Amino acid sequence: MKKSVLSLLALASASFAADPTPVAQWAFDGDKPDIGKAEGGVVFQQEGPSPKQFKHIPLSNKAARFE
Repeated sequence: MKKSVLSLLALASASFAADPTPVAQWAFDGDKPDIGKAEGGVVFQQEGPSPKQFKHIPLSNKAARFE
C-alpha cells in the first residue's frame, strides 16, 4: 500500500512538472503599457529573452526595465 501511494505521488508530481502552461503573461513590446499608466522608472523597448533561451518567444521580443 505504501509503495502504491508513493508511486501515485511521484506520477502526479511528474505530470505537474511537465506542464509548461504559463500562469501569467505580460507584453512589453509596445511603447506604453496595454492598460493603465506606467509610474516611476519604467523603460520600455529593452532587449528581452530570446528564442535561444525560450523556444516559444519570438525573435522580436522586447522587455521593460524597472528602475
